[in-house]
This record gives sequence, structure tokens and C-alpha cells, in this order.
Amino acid sequence: MNREFTEMDFEDLKKGDEKALDKLYMAYYSYVMGMLRYKYKANQSDAEDFYADAILKFREIVQEKEITYTNIRGYIMKTALNFLREQKRRDKSLVKKVEDYLNVQEQLQEDETINQDAILLEEGQQIFYDNDAKRIHALKVAFEKLGEICRELLLDTIVRGLKPRDIYEKFDYKNTRVITDKKGKCKKKLLKLTQEVLKEMR
Repeated sequence: MNREFTEMDFEDLKKGDEKALDKLYMAYYSYVMGMLRYKYKANQSDAEDFYADAILKFREIVQEKEITYTNIRGYIMKTALNFLREQKRRDKSLVKKVEDYLNVQEQLQEDETINQDAILLEEGQQIFYDNDAKRIHALKVAFEKLGEICRELLLDTIVRGLKPRDIYEKFDYKNTRVITDKKGKCKKKLLKLTQEVLKEMR
């Protein structure tokens, strides 16, 4: 099968031809997926989503006659990258909020006389979460769902500011690299759990 996406295919795509859409998808799949996976370090699942979204976005603008038959691969690559960067911005923002939350949690635990729920809501609304109490609740639930080791590791490294060299023996790990890797996995797990809780709350 000829996978080249020709100008005739482009004209068919304008008319809503599904075969032309399939051909477009196959024509640039290897190149864009390779760039997303190996140059920009996206995982396979995310890369496929970004590529599919870029293809659909391209079809949309073609049918609205906002683009001509020129440098299609570059346009799709740029669009997929924009989706990747947008997700990274969202993830970075949420991870930062998680870190802020953990800091608040630690301060609350040091003073048992404080009404935790009231302070969490007040602090969250005014400082960390832009009046979004749902995010505070989701983070709280997600943090509780983490395993004990992950919770303690995140508290040590993020809240208490301890370096891997200071705590790797505490967790019975062989070296500091294991601590760094584990911290990354714990943060990703916390982020994923938070997103799942937020979805359940909708």
C-alpha cells in the first residue's frame, strides 16, 4: 500500500473521505510517534493520543479551508507537540499543588489543636487552589491512598527537605539513586490518584 499522502488525498480529506483520513494517519505515524517518544520522551499511550488529536485537528482545519497542501508533516508534528506541552503544563501545575498541599498537611499535623478541615479549605481557597475546594479534597484522598512508604518518602523529600543521601538507609535502599527513582514514581502515582479522584467527583 502506498502510504504517501498526496494532493489528491488532501482534496478527498476536504470532502470528508474516511479513507483519506486513514491514509493521512498512516503517512506520518512513524515519524511523529518517533519524535514524540524518543526526542520528547512521551510515553507510548500519550504519544498515540497526541498524534490522533493532531490528525483530527488537521482534518478540522482542512475542512474549514484554513490550510493548503504544504508541509503537512511539519504542521501535524507541531500540533502534536502543542498537545504534549499543554499536558506537561497541567501536570507540572498539579504536582506543584500536591507539594503545596503536603506542606500544609505537615504544618497541620504539628499542631493538633487546629481544625484541619477548616484550615485546609481556607488556605487552599486563598493560596493554593484558586477557590477550588474539590482539588484539596482530591489531594487529601489521594495522599491517603498512597502506600505508607510513598507517603513517608514524599514527606521526607518534599516537606522536610531531606536529601536522598540522608534517608536511603532509613528506607533500606542500596543507594541514593533508588530514592530518587522511588520519589519520582510516588509523585506520579499521587498525581494519577488525584486525577482519578477528581474524575469520580464530577
